[in-house]
Amino acid sequence: MSWRTTDINIDAQEIAEKIPTSILEEELKDRKELQMSDIKVAERAERNRTSNIEYEIDPDDYDLVDRDDITLADFDNDKLIGYLEDAGYAVFDKDNCPDTSLDGVIRYFENNQSYKLKEFLCDLCRISHLSTKEQIIKELMEKM
Repeated sequence: MSWRTTDINIDAQEIAEKIPTSILEEELKDRKELQMSDIKVAERAERNRTSNIEYEIDPDDYDLVDRDDITLADFDNDKLIGYLEDAGYAVFDKDNCPDTSLDGVIRYFENNQSYKLKEFLCDLCRISHLSTKEQIIKELMEKM
């Protein structure tokens, strides 16, 4: 997947004190040598310098992604389904979707993933997965 490049702007005055003196001296020496060898190139380079440093990066090089650039179309459907199923979700084709009533959902879990029924009910009631059956039933009764 490729993403557009991103510009990072840094105020040179904010980082100047963090640059070692030897590097600053080397840069000054190089600039003076350029002035001696080609004054026009040196003047042009100086005109283009500002206290704002702009650096272009490719987010792929740093595993960075701009959230605004992400859409579901960027991902393969099989990978999305695999990710959801690995996270414990069941993914259905819209034509083969089970009964979505509470009874249908409970029947689905009892028939296919009974160990997930308790987690589902805890999530539904917004209570801890460590809750007892009695606590879950009490919460369900209060919600009805």
